[in-house]
This record gives sequence, C-alpha cells and structure tokens, in this order.
Amino acid sequence: MENFAFKTGLSFNYLTILKREINSYQPKPVYLKKFPGFNQEYIEQLNLLKIKTSKQLFLRIKNKNDVLKLSEQTKITCNDLLELFKLSDLVRINGVGPVFARMMLEIEVDGTFKMANSNSKILYNKLTELNKEKNYTKAKFTTKDIQYCIDFAKKLPKNVCSKLRLNKKIKKMELEEFE
Repeated sequence: MENFAFKTGLSFNYLTILKREINSYQPKPVYLKKFPGFNQEYIEQLNLLKIKTSKQLFLRIKNKNDVLKLSEQTKITCNDLLELFKLSDLVRINGVGPVFARMMLEIEVDGTFKMANSNSKILYNKLTELNKEKNYTKAKFTTKDIQYCIDFAKKLPKNVCSKLRLNKKIKKMELEEFE
C-alpha cells in the first residue's frame, strides 16, 4: 500500500482508513460452530468436508441437488442443512452476527430476501419481544439498526435461499425448482 500511496500521491493514512471502510462493508464469514442452537455433531460432520464457515456452506449450496447430496454425505437432515444455510445467508448482512441471525430466523425472517422486504418497526418489536423472552443478547439495538440491515440486505444479490423453503406445517422439506 505504501508503494500505491507513493505512485498516486495519496497519503498512506488516508488509504489505510479507506481500506478499513471498504472492508467494513464485507462481513467476515462466521464459524458454523458459533450459531447458537445448532447440533455440534452436525458441525463436526461438515468440518470433515472442510465446511467450517458460513461462507463455505453458502457457496457449497447452489440448488436442491446440492442440499440432497450434502445431506447424504453428512447424514444431516435436509431441514437442518436448510436451517444452517438460512443462518449463513443472514450473516451476509453487515451488522448481523450468529446470535442476531438466530433471532431473525426465530421470528421467521429466514434469509436476506425476507429481510430486504421487511418493516424495521415490526422487526424491532418482534426482536425485542423475543429477546425479553429468551434473553439472547444484552446488546441494545434500535429501529435504525434494523433499517440499516434491511437496506444492506436490499443491496445483496438474490440467492438460492429465497428459493429454498421449509414447509413447517407438514414437517418436510420442499425445494422449489431452480432457474
């Protein structure tokens, strides 16, 4: 970076701050073991396949056949893989960590697509109520924080998560056809 600063005439300190700012827009992958409420034996099965982070899982599942294949390889149910995939999708949103992703999933915001189409006040009320009930976090968040996440989710590319759905009523996996 020093060489670039010299060639461009930009100050090294300015470039350092600019780099930090740019990096802040790309959330770091979350280790799958950090997601609360998920079976750690399943995490170990995925580790054997070198799938340790949210990004690695997210990149591994592109269609329904990927889910089925990974389920066969790991003996993890498709429903559980979809849950972990949805958590991995949610942590792509800047400001959403593993605990907040779990909270979002519990209030039925099951991916970036749903987040992008949500109302910040409604989400705030649901999240606050859930946190009072289950005491997930001591962190204080506001409707502005939720709106920031919604706005960030709108900028993310559409993905397979919006096409994978879990039908809770009949307790079986439904996978839509992919484009």
